Amino acid sequence: MRYRGLTLFALALGVLMSMGATAAQAAPLSFRVSFDQAVRAQPVDGRVYVIVAAKNAQDEPRLNIDVLGVPLWGKDVAAMQPGQQAIIDAGAEVYGYPYEALSELPAGDYTVQAFLNIYTTVHRADGAVIQVRIPAGDGGYPYDSAGNLYSTPVQLHLAPDAGPIDLVLDKVIKPGDVVPAGGTPQQGNPPESKHVKQFKMRSELVSTFWGTDMYMGATILLPRDYDIPRNAKRDYPVVYLANHYTEEPPFGFVEPGNTPAPAPDSGMGDWMSNPGFSKWWMADSTPRFIVVYFRSENPYYDDSYYVNSANLGPYGDATVTELIPALQQRYRMYAAPWARTIFGGSTGGWIAAAQPVLYPKFWAAGWPISPDPVDFRSYQIVNIFDDANAYITDNGFVQAPRPSCRTPQGDTMWTMAQENHWQAAMATHGRSQLGQWDLWQALFGPVGADGYPTALWDKQTGVIDHAVADTYKPMDLSLYVTAHWPTIGKDLKGKLHFLSGTGDNFFLNLAVDLFQQRTAKLKTGFTYKSVVGAGHVPSPSGGLMGQLMTMTKYMKNHAPRAADTWWWQR
Repeated sequence: MRYRGLTLFALALGVLMSMGATAAQAAPLSFRVSFDQAVRAQPVDGRVYVIVAAKNAQDEPRLNIDVLGVPLWGKDVAAMQPGQQAIIDAGAEVYGYPYEALSELPAGDYTVQAFLNIYTTVHRADGAVIQVRIPAGDGGYPYDSAGNLYSTPVQLHLAPDAGPIDLVLDKVIKPGDVVPAGGTPQQGNPPESKHVKQFKMRSELVSTFWGTDMYMGATILLPRDYDIPRNAKRDYPVVYLANHYTEEPPFGFVEPGNTPAPAPDSGMGDWMSNPGFSKWWMADSTPRFIVVYFRSENPYYDDSYYVNSANLGPYGDATVTELIPALQQRYRMYAAPWARTIFGGSTGGWIAAAQPVLYPKFWAAGWPISPDPVDFRSYQIVNIFDDANAYITDNGFVQAPRPSCRTPQGDTMWTMAQENHWQAAMATHGRSQLGQWDLWQALFGPVGADGYPTALWDKQTGVIDHAVADTYKPMDLSLYVTAHWPTIGKDLKGKLHFLSGTGDNFFLNLAVDLFQQRTAKLKTGFTYKSVVGAGHVPSPSGGLMGQLMTMTKYMKNHAPRAADTWWWQR
């Protein structure tokens, strides 16, 4: 994935006209955002933003959008024409974070930027006609997504009476990768090397659901000696890695003789980018297996979670009937359950649990690490079935805000209300793409009457709709395993191996505990390890290489015949 930290040029107030921003006579603070026909000739549907960063910000404001990041205000637009102005002001349709209204922004000197996130109208197979952002190799990050418009950042002194201010969207985001002739930026087009290969395919199932072409991708890491003559007819077992969208080689692998790049943030802990991995991968004693890293950016998030969803589509079936069979045909992989293992942390942890649960005959085993909620009685820290409000704990005379993220030591990083209000500023109808709560709403919940995901709770107040919560039960893995054990037990027994930290930053260990308690009487054979004091995605025993050895040894021990263990080098 391209680097998003673009250095700003120093911008002087005296040249604002050339930068696309002008201030009229003093009036209540507001912004008038437009784009010229030279930038885009067609009218557009989408959401317009004004984003404000510190005066000395080194990155563009659009690249600092985060729940702990820069202030922004957004407004939906329909059929916006070149030259037409979208007004960001005190209107009811404008919503901001962390300041809901423009008037709440403290007076001061800021770097200001306008942005336009473009929506596409889709006609889904379920009859829904909605507008969404079709990702374009951006990993569900709309503020760096090809085709979207943005303005040159300008430095301004803002105050309650500093408006109106004109901002002109004068730039178009280009694809982060070179798009081949006749190709698509969807799922990216990252480079290949001798051992790192890229795969992308149009999913017939997902495309039919969305009513437009939708792709699934993967990065493949091939083992040493994959291409030598004596191995030309040999198949390999596979470790599947589930995580957030990335185009980086798995585990930071670099080809022999190349200089390692700075370790990418895997979102799964430092142990996932072990600097010794590349040497270990090419060592004589390392088992020869293939690693596959999924990619499935979609209109609601950077990852599909690889299950069938009423709002996202049939990504589960597409994974096991389209994507993996196509990978097996392209690369020499054993097309048998014993040779397929899966692991991941957080989002990837939920996938590593859900895929074996929902497709138990397809997988040898899964290793979920700090998985997203596997029991919705602890939806992070909210019991969606019993709690009245997601944002507060009501103690009568005292109402305490619920944390959404904490340090392992217990300090609150941000609250449930703050994170949800941030998502509301980014998008209506749960389309923020960056927001975990919006994604889970789309992933687990039903389609609403308007075609968008039905809200689980009121975005402003946090009041939970328990009728909607009841519809989440089929996606609650704890309930699913319990209800379906008579039919899936024989194929799932002993296949899940959980790892959590007692200080998980997002409280995800609590749901694993509830999952274990609810399924205890089933004699599942699942294993659970909890690391005292550890935060989100703790390191497994032996770190990255230890995890891979555990998984490959499992496949070696379950191979049906000795000839299928030729790849075991130890």
